[in-house]
Amino acid sequence: MAAMSALLVVQDVGKRPERATAAPSPRRNYRLVAIAFAIVGAYVALLPLIGFRLASALFVAVLQATIDRPRTGRGWAAVLAVAIGTAAITYFIFERYLLVLLPRGAWPGF
Repeated sequence: MAAMSALLVVQDVGKRPERATAAPSPRRNYRLVAIAFAIVGAYVALLPLIGFRLASALFVAVLQATIDRPRTGRGWAAVLAVAIGTAAITYFIFERYLLVLLPRGAWPGF
């Protein structure tokens, strides 16, 4: 996935700008792409240390807040609810229903 993403970036940078188009093209944000890759890397590194449940909730919250930063307390509550809900639902589907062993954390032990 990383190689294909890098290929897409190279193709995008190599494109020549087209002449006047009907709609303006969206602004490219390579900085956000690099930050997202760093967040995914941190998630992978934290999985064996803090376990699937905590790492996944943290990953979803950080990535969601990075992509679209909440501006109110209600927005931060929504980020927290989505992060916890996503981690919990994913855990129960894979661990309990499909019986897939997910990484346990070395630090918290669960």
